[in-house]
Amino acid sequence: MKRTLTTFGFLFLAVLLIFIFFRPSSRWKAGEGVSKFSLHTEEGEKVSLSDFSGKIVLINFWATWCPPCIEEMPSLVALQKRFAGRPFVLLTVNEDEGGSDVLVRQFKKQTGLDFLSLLDETGSIADAFGVYSLPQSFLIDGQGQLIRQISGAVNWSGRKYVELIESHLEK
Repeated sequence: MKRTLTTFGFLFLAVLLIFIFFRPSSRWKAGEGVSKFSLHTEEGEKVSLSDFSGKIVLINFWATWCPPCIEEMPSLVALQKRFAGRPFVLLTVNEDEGGSDVLVRQFKKQTGLDFLSLLDETGSIADAFGVYSLPQSFLIDGQGQLIRQISGAVNWSGRKYVELIESHLEK
């Protein structure tokens, strides 16, 4: 019995490690086109990725229950303000299930942050993008090609990401 439990525990750990370290991080490689999609905002307005053709788009998958997502949100809003008036768009895609429109409105009210958030209550867009953890971000060029995928919370208003976006705005 003890040996069976030990074997089961080892197999479980092995499968878990394989899932963590060898899972695909995205459906696309840099330079490949990403899926076009349409979602609604918390106010019910329909927004499509194709609405922003010709612009650099940062798509950020997040949830109100995700501490790293909440941690990086102010820097995303700062980045959006920094590039205001330039061909750059921040699209956040909320992954809360059921009632996410209310949760997003509450989050914005509590934090005072203002950003466009699309609702992916079924997770279908996250699945299409291969999102397995939050936050997860995708930088897309004006032709809909993936520039880079970024996993985890980052300081978007820091030099590294500002320069990355600037370099693509200048093309």
